[in-house]
Amino acid sequence: MKMHDEPAGTVGRAIPAVDSRAKAAGSLAFLQDIALPGMLHARMVAAGQPHARITDLSLERVLALDQVKCVATADDVPGENRVGVIIDDQPLFANERVRYEGDCIAVIGAVDPRAAAEAVSLVNARFEVLAPVVTIEEARAPGAPLIHEGGNLAVERTLLSGDIRKGEAGSEFIVEQTFRSPVQEHAYLEPLGAMAIPSGDGSIEILAPAQCPFYIREAVARCLGLQLSRVRVIQLPMGGAFGGKEDVPSEICGRLAVLATKARRPVRMILSREEDILYTSKRHPMTLRYRMGCDADGCLTFADIAIDADVGAYGTLSPVVLFRSTIHAAGPYRIPNVRVITKGYYTNTAPKGAFRGFGTPQVAFAYEAVMDELAGKVETDPIVFRLKNALRSGTPTATSQVLEESVGFAATLEKADEVLGSDEGRFKPRPIGRGLVAARGVASMIYGVSLGAAGRALDRGAAKVEILKDCSVSVFVGCTDMGQGALTVLSQIAADTLGVQLHAVVVNRVDTDVVPDSGPTVASRTTVVSGNAIIDACRKIMVRLSEVARALLGEDAAYDPATGTAICSRSGRKAGFRRLVAACFDRRIGLASIGWYAVPECRLDEETGQGKAYYVYCFATDIADVLIDTATGRVEVTSFVAIHDSGRIVNRLTAAGQVEGGIAQGLGLALYERYKEAGGHLRSTDLSTYLLPTSLDVCDDIRVEFIEALSSDGPFGAKGLGEPAIIPVPAAVANAVSNALGKRVTALPIDRDFLIAT
Repeated sequence: MKMHDEPAGTVGRAIPAVDSRAKAAGSLAFLQDIALPGMLHARMVAAGQPHARITDLSLERVLALDQVKCVATADDVPGENRVGVIIDDQPLFANERVRYEGDCIAVIGAVDPRAAAEAVSLVNARFEVLAPVVTIEEARAPGAPLIHEGGNLAVERTLLSGDIRKGEAGSEFIVEQTFRSPVQEHAYLEPLGAMAIPSGDGSIEILAPAQCPFYIREAVARCLGLQLSRVRVIQLPMGGAFGGKEDVPSEICGRLAVLATKARRPVRMILSREEDILYTSKRHPMTLRYRMGCDADGCLTFADIAIDADVGAYGTLSPVVLFRSTIHAAGPYRIPNVRVITKGYYTNTAPKGAFRGFGTPQVAFAYEAVMDELAGKVETDPIVFRLKNALRSGTPTATSQVLEESVGFAATLEKADEVLGSDEGRFKPRPIGRGLVAARGVASMIYGVSLGAAGRALDRGAAKVEILKDCSVSVFVGCTDMGQGALTVLSQIAADTLGVQLHAVVVNRVDTDVVPDSGPTVASRTTVVSGNAIIDACRKIMVRLSEVARALLGEDAAYDPATGTAICSRSGRKAGFRRLVAACFDRRIGLASIGWYAVPECRLDEETGQGKAYYVYCFATDIADVLIDTATGRVEVTSFVAIHDSGRIVNRLTAAGQVEGGIAQGLGLALYERYKEAGGHLRSTDLSTYLLPTSLDVCDDIRVEFIEALSSDGPFGAKGLGEPAIIPVPAAVANAVSNALGKRVTALPIDRDFLIAT
């Protein structure tokens, strides 16, 4: 491919994803497409009991099968049989006690998948069944069975600002309501899986379609008793994740690593959809009790909030999920007096971990409902009410953090006001006849970008950038692309920073042997962290290009990426990018560099939750139009407008796709997805019993708008978008339904009986 010296200028443009052609052609190799000679196929053995002690585990019939070559249990773990991410409460293999039916008691390696599946049915496990604890109410009841020795309260967070009593005294109107948000299954396109390849020198290589390769490296090293340098993790192309491939792959890869090491053969495991639903973490279900007030002028006075969350059998990422819920519980509003008490309880159900939005769709559903209720009491338009109370530059958040820049919330509301027009009845129900009623709802949100105060130790990122002899550019980063378009956005950042054409840049998938530990790919941090690390590496390389330019052209010459050339101002002599690169190779000047970026420091007081929670925030306002058939209880979302402030939009095409995907996923949470359990046993076992919205359920009329309030800490002013895309969606739909029916939606997904006219 011919290289050109002229600059690319791609940031801000709508550019198709760089891997879209390969995906469309079916030529991109996923885990399913990779096989090695002698490879075993693995299946996990689930306990099948929500709460029990293991009294016997017999594998004799399994090992008698000729096609079974190896079985691993807790007894085969050479290192630590532990895999907890934050709270060290989870075994890699359950060996004494099981705490949910998906607890893994063994993993079997066979010569083909059918033999492995047959072998699972031959495992003879005996249990002393214990009383399961399956709800928050059961978990916190006096005398409840203990799921862990320390008690059933797993996490507690507090935020205290101002004086609640003072706020109540100054309130003309008070709204008090309890809301419930459900479990949600990730339902990504590609189920979990991985491959473990042992080496004769004792090291091991892991291939995995996973979000957090560095988490996997630590988990595998821990369970095998190896140094981190003996574990290499390579990220494979990924068919979606949404948070579900953050923590759980460490479990999967740890078990495969033990099996592969014991068998001394490569091992691959790909979960079926049923296994994936059984084993993996979910969105936290929450009960949210809100009490908020405002004065006669509609100014918010206080928010008193109590959140109870079900964390499931193990803590996984609950401490940081519930940190985010707590910080965001009061919404994007100025409220002088705030109290939030959040508690997470263990239950004998599937662990609850990371899910797109990370604990904020639940609280947004609640606080946006209360905002509508208060607006009604003041007899004020919902958008006008929100604008009156909106966070702006110079105003403090609930944690007393004064926002100084990149606060585009009011602008999203003003845009929403413009879209809706001046109709006084714009949020009133519109009867259409034959039991049909239409209405509109609005909802807003705030989202702290990156890991914030709770995860500041991990909030860094690295990139390796190398200009090759043919002037192409190879980039490695520490954050993964899971389908969100990171490869494209990071390619654009690299191209524009260096002043080269986009096709000259290749951003490679993560390899833990190539770049330093860059933390997890979560919290909408990839563009900021990896983008800034790329810029840092590119700038180091451009210093060398300028040094060569001075040698070629004169002392005042410097490389200018805006033009892709170096110019000597005195003589007017020029040298293009290709000439400079060739000169560097002639002079044996290295054109590879490691870039690094650490997110600005954030710290909070642990007791009061006061301080700088996140370095910058994203904002959004969504508008949903619904049509309800009150005879059948059917809800159709007829149009949707999403207005986001995510700073500079690097790629308008992929960004719009992110938002549209978030809308579809949010509609599922609001209307369709019902995760069913009974006594700790899963009843929604597959995608025929757990219903997802299809393309026919997502409205064709979707409008996406961007308000670009630039962040000085982001690459080209960018913030984040992946998680914010879903957060206000269920709230907007719920508010639209509430407006249509004249009664408040307090639980998701919205029940059919609630919708039918009585």
